[in-house]
Order: sequence, then structure tokens, then C-alpha cells
Amino acid sequence: MAAALTVLAATAAHGESGWTFDRNTGCRVWDDNPSPGWAVTWSGPCVDGMAHGRGIVQLYDRAGIAESRYEGDLRAGRMHGYGLYIWRNGQRYDGQFRTGSFHGRGTMTWPNGDRYEGQWADDFPQGFGVKTTANGETFGGQWTKGCFRHGERWAVVRRTAQQCGFR
Repeated sequence: MAAALTVLAATAAHGESGWTFDRNTGCRVWDDNPSPGWAVTWSGPCVDGMAHGRGIVQLYDRAGIAESRYEGDLRAGRMHGYGLYIWRNGQRYDGQFRTGSFHGRGTMTWPNGDRYEGQWADDFPQGFGVKTTANGETFGGQWTKGCFRHGERWAVVRRTAQQCGFR
């Protein structure tokens, strides 16, 4: 998962890359791509030293500015179940997660007004979904790893045109 979309980033804690902890509670949270000097807070249950259950995870950059927020379910320190992930720029994902990834039904909304609603697997649109652009253009149907093509029409979500083979 891309760094901006990982559950949270902070300094690697406890000698294991990917794990960080809330300095106030000591509760650990997983991040696929931790950024040194960032901090995390967790407000929710802590089971066996890991964030577990419903709560709020907040990520702060080195300057202490809130970068992203996750409100939802965690299992063994990873986003799992239903949740809402909001980035500082206003982008948001509202839907299902599995072991830290967008997985299941969900909606991604971008600050420019674009929106994708549908199925996700391992952080990418996969299966049936509809992307609607801010100007009202729609791309509905089967998506494969963030790529959509129907005849000459194509669209991407969390991929580039080059990664999808469209350019």
C-alpha cells in the first residue's frame, strides 16, 4: 500500500520495522511504510499491547501536524473491518478493510470531486465499481487492480495510465 494510504506512519518501534506505538498508551499500530519522526495516537482498546477494536488512530508528521485520521475497527494493530480514513488534503475512503488494506465494499472521494464506489481488493478497485469524475463522466463496470477499460474508454484509480497499459 502506498505510504499515504497506510494506516499510520511513525518511527519504527520495538525493533520491528512496520510497528509503531502510541507513546501515551504504549499500544502498537502497524504501518507498511513507516516515516521516521512521525507520531501516532490511538484512542481505543489495547489487547496484548496492540490496538484492537473500535477507535481512532491519528497520524502526525515531524512538525506535529495531523496528516491523516482513521476512525474504525482494528484487529491486532491493523485496520480490519469497517472504517473511515481521511487524509489532510480532504481525500477519504469510507468502507471495509482487511489486514490494513482497502478490501470489500468502499467509496473513495477525492478533493477535486472525483469519486469511486464499488469493490476493492488489496488496496485497488477490483470487481464491479463506478468512478464518477467531478464533471459527471462515469466509468462503470468491471475493474482489475485499479484499471478500467471499455472499448476506447478507460480510467484508473490508484494507478497510472502507464501501469494499466493505457499509454
